[in-house]
Amino acid sequence: MLAELKTVAATAPSEPRLAAMHTVVRGQAHHLRDRETIGDPGFVPRQLCLQAAELGETLLAADCQARLLASDDPGPVLQWTTGKRAQP
Repeated sequence: MLAELKTVAATAPSEPRLAAMHTVVRGQAHHLRDRETIGDPGFVPRQLCLQAAELGETLLAADCQARLLASDDPGPVLQWTTGKRAQP
């Protein structure tokens, strides 16, 4: 998936959100591989939301929040974060 996101982002430089998604997924890849989280449908969007917020990708974080809030059982939904990291 990371390779595909990287390829798509490289072929569409006019779409910065694709590059942002690649960066966010790459930053959370080690968590997303955890098989113990399979039973929690909100886990992936929560992790992506947190990573996007920490990287300052506010549009992507808002998309993830909206997806969580639209689900039947979103679990905890990130509202803000104090952690900000520089993008790699």
